[in-house]
Amino acid sequence: MQRKVLSIILTFVLTLTMGVTSFAASDDSSSEVIESFTINEYDVIKELRVKSDRDLVKNGYNKEQIKELKSDSYEKDLLKRAQLSDSELKSNYNYSEEQIEILRSYKGTPIEETPEMRLLAATCTPTVSVLAYSTASMTIKLAWNWSTLPSMIVSDIAAVRWQGTDTAGNPLNVALSNNTSYSYCNVNYVYLAGGAAAQSIKSALSVTDAYGKASKTFAMTKITNGQIDQWAKSGELRIKVDKTGTALIKEVAICYSYGHQTIAGNPTVSWPSGFSISFNSVVSKMFTETKRISNTGVITSY
Repeated sequence: MQRKVLSIILTFVLTLTMGVTSFAASDDSSSEVIESFTINEYDVIKELRVKSDRDLVKNGYNKEQIKELKSDSYEKDLLKRAQLSDSELKSNYNYSEEQIEILRSYKGTPIEETPEMRLLAATCTPTVSVLAYSTASMTIKLAWNWSTLPSMIVSDIAAVRWQGTDTAGNPLNVALSNNTSYSYCNVNYVYLAGGAAAQSIKSALSVTDAYGKASKTFAMTKITNGQIDQWAKSGELRIKVDKTGTALIKEVAICYSYGHQTIAGNPTVSWPSGFSISFNSVVSKMFTETKRISNTGVITSY
């Protein structure tokens, strides 16, 4: 049911900057949210379409991808969806009645000329939370949620890297807990046909370095009898890191990245020098968030 629509729209990297958030000191579990924001496909398409071919080439796009980006594939996909029944749009795409009404009135004009179509575009909302913090360990979660079925549903990837500092300000090894009750990826799949309860798949992380790097690639769809019947609407990647010696944790720096696969191939992650995360060309980086988390719950965002 899927065709190649928006095969390269999300390579634009969205990075948001926040200030410092402070929480009361605690060694107990908490659900304080650090940050939540929304990434909308409509915004990404508009920004990329106004770029010149030369600028897109500099950003790593090839001629075929540029042609696809500036075509009317996205508009055609909207017209195709407009032919579906209300029940299909609600259960398969998670559209609201208001969104369906907007879709029914769409005539195929470029989305740049129909700003109301932004209300139909799939949005991904990530939330970074600190669940527990102390001088001995920290538990940190990246969660994400898609508002509607995205245009490309192949595979996605979430990755995290971290590094510790002791109370004297020196580098400190903090090790990832190998207990899957604390460090794991959990993906929530919903059924396209609706009716059935959502299915959650919990799995261990792919650990590149127990002292600093982990990731997880997961299928955006589940297929039964050759047909897509579920898609990954939401999920979370959680890590718990512990001190390994007698030195106490002063803070832990983390970098979370989320990638959405937009071109056929095998998603991979790499870890450049410094403190960043990169994905290969088949994956579009949706966002990267870097934060410092102190043992008293002070959060510094960049």
